[in-house]
Amino acid sequence: MSYLPPYSECLSSGTVSLLKEMSSSLGDDIKRWRSASVEAYQTQLSCLERMRHEIMLLRTTVSSQETTINSLTNEIDRLRLSKGVCEREFREYRAQVRAMLSRLKNGKEDLETAESEIMSLSLVGHKDSLVNGITQTML
Repeated sequence: MSYLPPYSECLSSGTVSLLKEMSSSLGDDIKRWRSASVEAYQTQLSCLERMRHEIMLLRTTVSSQETTINSLTNEIDRLRLSKGVCEREFREYRAQVRAMLSRLKNGKEDLETAESEIMSLSLVGHKDSLVNGITQTML
């Protein structure tokens, strides 16, 4: 076995002061590193909170857009059905008016009978303009 003297006995006073200075410098470095680490952590935490807030805001926006899209889709479907019904009614009305015009041209009906038939047709809003058009055509 070998003898190892205590740590403090083998160091000279110059070495001890050097070690104290290095220890003090190392402590300062650790304090600066810790301060920089805390600052970086705070920056990251701030960025994380801003992103979390933005995500919540975007989720709210997406939810509101989905609601709007759903209501507009329902409105489109309703209008398509309504348009289909209106087009079918108009085609029927137009066929009836063409049949009356054909009978008028062939002389099978008189103008007053045609006008009364047009007035009895079911398409609202177009009757007056068609009656006036037929009257102008016949004159």
